[in-house]
Amino acid sequence: MRDNIGFIIICVIAFIAVSLFGYFKGGSNVIKNIPFSSIEETLKKEDLAIVYFGELTEEKEEMAKKVIGDRKIKLYTSNATIEELNSMLVVNTITVDNNDIYVLFINADPVGYVVGNASRVIFKETVDELFYDEIPTSKIAYVVPKSKDFIKKVKSNKYTIAVYGMNDCIHCTKYLPVINKIAKDYDIEINYFNKNTYDNDQYNEIMALDLKIPAKCTMNDKDTTMLSGFPKPMTIITKNGKLVDCIKGNVKESVVLEMLEKYKIIKRD
Repeated sequence: MRDNIGFIIICVIAFIAVSLFGYFKGGSNVIKNIPFSSIEETLKKEDLAIVYFGELTEEKEEMAKKVIGDRKIKLYTSNATIEELNSMLVVNTITVDNNDIYVLFINADPVGYVVGNASRVIFKETVDELFYDEIPTSKIAYVVPKSKDFIKKVKSNKYTIAVYGMNDCIHCTKYLPVINKIAKDYDIEINYFNKNTYDNDQYNEIMALDLKIPAKCTMNDKDTTMLSGFPKPMTIITKNGKLVDCIKGNVKESVVLEMLEKYKIIKRD
């Protein structure tokens, strides 16, 4: 009898251990289904989340998990009519014509979607673009110039627009989609210098221009030159080898457009 009781106790302990192991190891992979009415309240607790609307097949679930990888993105499922989806998405001027989609949320705010039958490449590009400000190669509209070509442009009698940034500058990363959109929407050339993509000789050639930077675009609010250092990102307009105007930091699209319009580089209706 005692042996039987001991055996039962061991089995119970083993079962609990296995259950707990599965919970802690695989709990994060369990996809929770949430009612449509609870989406906003649930996602307020998450920075980044993807909600799949429709019937989540094994294949679609696997693809979503591969796209997410080890990044801190929560994956949920829910059900909703097309009307309900569009009522939620219309806030960000997004509309859909089917309810078989992955909707991407940042702090409970829907920022875009991927259709259920999209390829893994498109799914990943959309996630990278909307969540991490990474512009897909096919959508890049700004120019990464060679140093000698850029120097010729700066010294020409035409306005040249350029943005200076670097990899480990989070504000540069967030600003890049802004200038990319402007370059695309207004069909103008905006040069982007990522310090990390140039070798020292090329970057030093550009710095050797030693353009004068006005106080409004410096770190200490005093006039300086490029060789003395400057904050990034920085947007500049040059002409005849001189800096004509500049903007410091990651600013809204409207601020950049206002400067470009001032020099008649673009014209807004």
